[in-house]
Amino acid sequence: MASGAKTHAERQLQGRPIRTRRHRPAVGTEVLALAHELRAPLSVIRGYLSLIADGSLGEVPARWELPVARLDEKARELARLIEDLLTAARLDSGRLSTDRERLDVREAVAGAVSRSAGRAELLGARLEVQLPERPVTVQADPSQVALILDNLVNNSLSYSAGPPWVLVRAEAQHRQAVIAVEDHGIGVRSHMRERIFERFVRADDEAIPGLPGSGLGLAIARELAEGNGGTLVLERSAAGAGSRFVVRFPLASDEMAHASG
Repeated sequence: MASGAKTHAERQLQGRPIRTRRHRPAVGTEVLALAHELRAPLSVIRGYLSLIADGSLGEVPARWELPVARLDEKARELARLIEDLLTAARLDSGRLSTDRERLDVREAVAGAVSRSAGRAELLGARLEVQLPERPVTVQADPSQVALILDNLVNNSLSYSAGPPWVLVRAEAQHRQAVIAVEDHGIGVRSHMRERIFERFVRADDEAIPGLPGSGLGLAIARELAEGNGGTLVLERSAAGAGSRFVVRFPLASDEMAHASG
């Protein structure tokens, strides 16, 4: 990200509230209050799990390693659920704004892959990344782009009947930054391809019953993408043949000039 004074256009993008889609289920105040209350004890649980895992509380017996890893994964799932609920509630109230800045999407992709690496290892997954040599710069809120990518990568890791394979790639294409998340998972049936972007709708499958989640992740990801001037679509998918989700953002003005030059 470049430093220095922001342009007038960049300043206009600071703190802009995200306009959410109307006529979709809202998160109730009771659920929001509960999510807030769960945050503190969960933070303590994750803190102690981290201390156990890194040996700060003494050497961890070999037989504890897998149980501790499983507990950490379940704590992360709960953390994602809480964050989804809180983000949805902020979108409902109009209190979630975008603080856009220059962002190299290569860094955003690398961060998402790094955050998912532990879970991928636990699942025996292949998590691959393809990035161009040149920067791919956009004007977007880094934390919201991170949430979009985390949701997509975690979905791809979850919706697989066998050891997952996930590829995350980024490129500049037709004056846009294009981020694709591909997998060889169970895929999405044709009648669900748009419905999975609705709140509290999940693409449950008999092959992997009982998957954790709220049904909020993809809905939130799409709203955040649109709030940052971009799009999120399921570009291709077929039952049993995997999926390809694609996020697009306009390139920053100087990147557009280079792309067209």
